[in-house]
Amino acid sequence: MGSVENIREEIRLIAHCLIERVLGPALTSDFLGIICEKMVEAGVPLYRVSLSWRTLHPTIEGLSFSWLKNHGMEDIQFRGHGSSSDSKNLDWQLSPLKYVVDNQLPFFRRHLTGPEARLDYPVLEQFRDRGATDYLITAVGFGPPPEMEPVYEGVLMSWCADATQGFSEQEIVEIKYISTYLGVAIKLALRERASLNALTAYLGEKTAKQVLGGKIRRGDGDLIPAVILYCDLRNSTGMAEVLTGPEYLRTLNQFFDCTAGAVIDAGGEVLRFIGDGILAIFPIAEGTCQRALNAAIEAEERIKRLNRQRQADCLDPLSYGLGLHTGEVMHGNIGVPERLDFSVTGPAANEAARIEDLTKQLGYRVLASKPFVDETRGDWVSLGSHALRGVGSELELFALATTQISPTDVNRS
Repeated sequence: MGSVENIREEIRLIAHCLIERVLGPALTSDFLGIICEKMVEAGVPLYRVSLSWRTLHPTIEGLSFSWLKNHGMEDIQFRGHGSSSDSKNLDWQLSPLKYVVDNQLPFFRRHLTGPEARLDYPVLEQFRDRGATDYLITAVGFGPPPEMEPVYEGVLMSWCADATQGFSEQEIVEIKYISTYLGVAIKLALRERASLNALTAYLGEKTAKQVLGGKIRRGDGDLIPAVILYCDLRNSTGMAEVLTGPEYLRTLNQFFDCTAGAVIDAGGEVLRFIGDGILAIFPIAEGTCQRALNAAIEAEERIKRLNRQRQADCLDPLSYGLGLHTGEVMHGNIGVPERLDFSVTGPAANEAARIEDLTKQLGYRVLASKPFVDETRGDWVSLGSHALRGVGSELELFALATTQISPTDVNRS
């Protein structure tokens, strides 16, 4: 155990290091582990440290990081929205962390050994059995913005000691001190990450990084070669007329799970959801066309699986059209200065939409232009040259043989 002065001095150096890091590279779990290691070197008898907080992310509600002495970062847990299992929910209900949140406590302590031991939560017995002697919780609240629901916003930190006598009073003072700095560091890192998460959810990862990098003025953009994928759900107007609002939105989201989900999994970027359609790109690199084709094939398979489930539920199957094309597009900001959209424009983007539109007439769900087909390995069927609506020249089009539309689907389109 270090002297009081040594611990105080070292903790302040660690706090300074934290602030320097927040102003530089992104805060990482490895760096949080380094902070714990430095505290041990300073003389704080840490056995285990855990930090938990909520996130602004479309699929992840919260994160938990755990550090274990002699093992480093032990666990990184992602908690999905509404995905808590019964066992995890019960663990939370019986957790001292919940007690701290419910009672808005900034500090909580339990001795785990000796005459003052109080093991009134199951997790405390588990820590005692693993060699911990003392348990603290420090809570650093951020305070929810007025427009948000009154849920806890902040960082919960739990600290276990393995020294025979647990934490000394001075060590507790220093843990409270460093907890404030950790809270500031994590809040700033969360705000930065929340901006990227929110923009990524609405714009896609690559575009979000460009916007955060400063491309925020109308006209900012680049001319890039890309594969353009345009996909559209058939008979959406008819479905909207007979389904309730929630039922229609659920159907749309199921369709997007199949199509946009396949694009994202293949490394593409969904730029826009246009009513019941999607516009996506794959910036050109080696193998890009094949990845885009693989996305189209995967989307077809997902739609088939969805339709089997819909048939079992006595629902009509979904039908769609998908067009693939390559060319140069302007990838950048359009709109009015006060309200911008980051999208792609240019003849190639228009041609991709017109190719998709021809799926209604040519009897196949997936059509592609010759420049695209020439860069792929697929079961293609040439359909000859066709005029595209609003485009002066004709293009030779190819159909993916496995996506021929049945007469029933043609009528439904």
